Amino acid sequence: MASSKSFGTKKPVHQHLVAGSGGLSGEITDLREDVEGAFKSIEDLNAATGTNPLCVQEWIDPVAANTAGLEAATATQTSPRTVTTFLSGGVAALAAAPRNITFTTGGTTPSDAPATATITGTDINGAALTETVNLSQVAGTAAGVKAFKTVTSIAYVAGDGTNATVSIGFGSVFGLAKKAKVRAGGVGVVTELVDGSRVTTGAFTSPTDSPPNGTYTPATAPNGAHDYAVYYEKDMS
Repeated sequence: MASSKSFGTKKPVHQHLVAGSGGLSGEITDLREDVEGAFKSIEDLNAATGTNPLCVQEWIDPVAANTAGLEAATATQTSPRTVTTFLSGGVAALAAAPRNITFTTGGTTPSDAPATATITGTDINGAALTETVNLSQVAGTAAGVKAFKTVTSIAYVAGDGTNATVSIGFGSVFGLAKKAKVRAGGVGVVTELVDGSRVTTGAFTSPTDSPPNGTYTPATAPNGAHDYAVYYEKDMS
């Protein structure tokens, strides 16, 4: 029988108690084998079905947020506009680590910007995902809360004029790989690490507010060199 990762390294404190095959030593040896078998069965089940209630997720050197990572600042229109082609760098960034989408308004008359933009794409699991974001009507950035792995289209409603610009980018909100369990109104976080140090300053958003699994926003913004790891309870329901 293959060894259990959890119990297999636990050696007898008194080796003489498991020497021989009969009597007390035989019973202790048999009991240890039963315990190791039970641990191994649970580990095999967890590996096959993903039923472990805890999840660890890492992001290694994710690139910095970029307000124009998907489309450079583009003049607004007085008719609806749909974008279906995006900059390759932004596409790659989302594929590597699903993140939220941002819209930055500028230009000589920012109030000409469309009121909303609807994002269509997929989530971290490849399932369809949409989100409608209210765009800023002054110079500034409006950020979505859902994490997209891919974006197939962004549809703007008609703007009020042509003297605003809007760029499309991505932020620092990362999608969780598994649906996070919510307890007492918050995500059940076990550990949060940034560059090897334990911290408690990141923000977790529940699956209800940021479907499908919830999101993580590190307090230390990504810059292409920071590493992050979170260990949290996943929803088993």
